[in-house]
Amino acid sequence: MKQEFLSFPRSAKLYLISQFLVAGTYTWPFWFGFANERITASQFGIFIAVTYIVGLVAEVPTGAFADSFGRKRSALLGALCGVLVPLIVYGGGTFVAYIMAAIVGGLGSAFISGSLESLLYELPDMSRDIYRRVMVHDTFFFQSGLIVSSAAGGFMYSLNHFLPFGMQAISFLLAALVIHAMAADMLTPAEERAKDENKKRRLVKYLRTNKEGFLHLFGVRSLWSLIVFGGVLGILMWLSIEYMNEAAMIHYQIVPEQRGLLIAGAKILALLALNFVILRSIRTDRQKLIYLCVMSLLVFGLYSLGVKELFLLAFIGFNLISSVRDNFIRPIIHDHIDNRWRATAISSYSFVCNALQALGSLVVGVLLQRQGAIFVQRAFLVLLIVVAVPAFFRYLPRLREAR
Repeated sequence: MKQEFLSFPRSAKLYLISQFLVAGTYTWPFWFGFANERITASQFGIFIAVTYIVGLVAEVPTGAFADSFGRKRSALLGALCGVLVPLIVYGGGTFVAYIMAAIVGGLGSAFISGSLESLLYELPDMSRDIYRRVMVHDTFFFQSGLIVSSAAGGFMYSLNHFLPFGMQAISFLLAALVIHAMAADMLTPAEERAKDENKKRRLVKYLRTNKEGFLHLFGVRSLWSLIVFGGVLGILMWLSIEYMNEAAMIHYQIVPEQRGLLIAGAKILALLALNFVILRSIRTDRQKLIYLCVMSLLVFGLYSLGVKELFLLAFIGFNLISSVRDNFIRPIIHDHIDNRWRATAISSYSFVCNALQALGSLVVGVLLQRQGAIFVQRAFLVLLIVVAVPAFFRYLPRLREAR
């Protein structure tokens, strides 16, 4: 693994390091619990919804911004927004502060979404096969960042409540510095000429790219079912990560320090299983999609039973899915996209996921407050069976394997 990492282009290595740093969510083990001491579960649902709504509105425009004005510049803006979010939450501690953090966080995620991976995909020496190998390393680096930050975050919180918030801001600042060191966008001669156009013409190009990139993604009819499948998995994964997993841990009376160690331990086990067994066995896109579908049914099925021991077992399985979901699905989407609209089209995919997540967080916040964590997890299983599984079976016969 080390030798393969060293063989990657310099910008690919810097990309992987940046993924480790942006995964530095030191506040993760107590994110919902900390908020629950200051705002209600419904207000927390609104906070999550605003984050996704802002990301939803900004996804495609920021993708077009990246295609028109620079993907590296867009990613830098996203990382800098990530610096501000934990500081706003800790410094404010009120519902208004959470809404401000949601706006900044939504903009940040939109600016960074699709920008770095699109920049990476278009490098001259980046083939489809090498890109997929980089994405395997992406899983390792990102999950390693989550392991370190979650294990340290719970411990830091027990020492001083500000420590994990400050450390998360520092991690995103370091990520911005690493992104700054990456290669500039690889522009074609036509794009070089466009770079020198006056502001008015660049704005026209930006608006046109915005529209064409969005239509380009949804113009590929064979991708529709994959977008639905990936979108539903996205909402289930992120709502679980944002607060449902922690809400279940609170339900099972697991304290913040133990939550941090549980998250880190589950991710270590998942990382070992992925790198030494699963990723060595699952190589084709077809196998990857089947893996996501079967594992999701197993995990959310166990979650819905409401038994602590089964929850802990399923939580390991959850990390086996969340660690690779995007890296299994997005390369398939990339294969269908014209490079002119790459970042915009990928942002359009994120637009769909954010729309579902915004709607879901509003509903889940109310259900969690009224019905409890186990009821919500059972609702997740129903959504998976009714919507995602049929979309999976519709797409699988249309899958075009990478060559």
